[in-house]
Amino acid sequence: MARRGCAPVAPRARVGDGSEQGDFRLPGKLPRREQIEQRLTALWDYEKHGTPFRAGGRYVMSKNDGLQNHSVIYVAETLEGPRRVLFNPNEWSEDGTVSLGGLSFSHDGELVAYAVQDAGSDWRTWKVRNVATGKDLGDSLSYLKFTGVAWDPAAQGFFYAKYPDPDPDSEFQSLNTEMKVMYHRLGREQVEDVVVYYRPDHPEWGYEVHVTEDGRYLIITIWVGTDAKYRIMVKDLQQPYAMPVDLIDQFAFDYSFIDNDGPILFFRTDFESTYDRPEGPPLPTLGTRLHHFSQIQLVLPTDSAGHPLRR
Repeated sequence: MARRGCAPVAPRARVGDGSEQGDFRLPGKLPRREQIEQRLTALWDYEKHGTPFRAGGRYVMSKNDGLQNHSVIYVAETLEGPRRVLFNPNEWSEDGTVSLGGLSFSHDGELVAYAVQDAGSDWRTWKVRNVATGKDLGDSLSYLKFTGVAWDPAAQGFFYAKYPDPDPDSEFQSLNTEMKVMYHRLGREQVEDVVVYYRPDHPEWGYEVHVTEDGRYLIITIWVGTDAKYRIMVKDLQQPYAMPVDLIDQFAFDYSFIDNDGPILFFRTDFESTYDRPEGPPLPTLGTRLHHFSQIQLVLPTDSAGHPLRR
């Protein structure tokens, strides 16, 4: 998933440069360290399963045998049927420092974009794999961070957000500015990707992209820093030359896209989701805001007496 609200990052140590040796200096001197290690290992050594989900006509699930560095991703035709490995990040590096940093399946489930993360870096390289064959396509997008990808309905490509490529000598010191919403067409080089939305007058803006399940709309969530207040823009994908339009044009409330019913868009939000309590200040409630391009309506869950529910 995309990562919102991330401030500029400071330099970080990389595993393998010798700086990690100090991390074990103090634990190495602890009495009964070996017994503590054995006990923790025993506590962690059990099978762990992720919740299965559907991608097209297949189920996707994860499993960790107990002490694996990374969970293995499987696909299956049925929940009870045989599984086959789609991703095993444990085979990507001997020391376990290369991991799976993100997944995004196309609407038909036949292709999956996935991120490779090296030594915990925020920078990731996204690639594309054919789910049926387990083979990678030739696409590779480097220097992406704080972004997911959102497939177009025909699985011809996907949307994503990107900062400018950093200087190779200072890639962990670059500021998180000048982000752009991009579109990548499968089979083309990254340098050919098209800019979908960019505001040079607001270099501090960051973007999260989502395509509705019906493939009709591109939802662009705009964030600044770490404050959970967002702007929302929408682009109609049935009009290829249409520009994204403002739906929420102020950084005033929290909005998280849920789903759509045709032109009605559902968001989880804290907009107007408070009520007065005699014993203290208002508390936020759980609310869903429905947006139509011609009308806005707020819907709050209530109890049996009609009172708004609180968190």
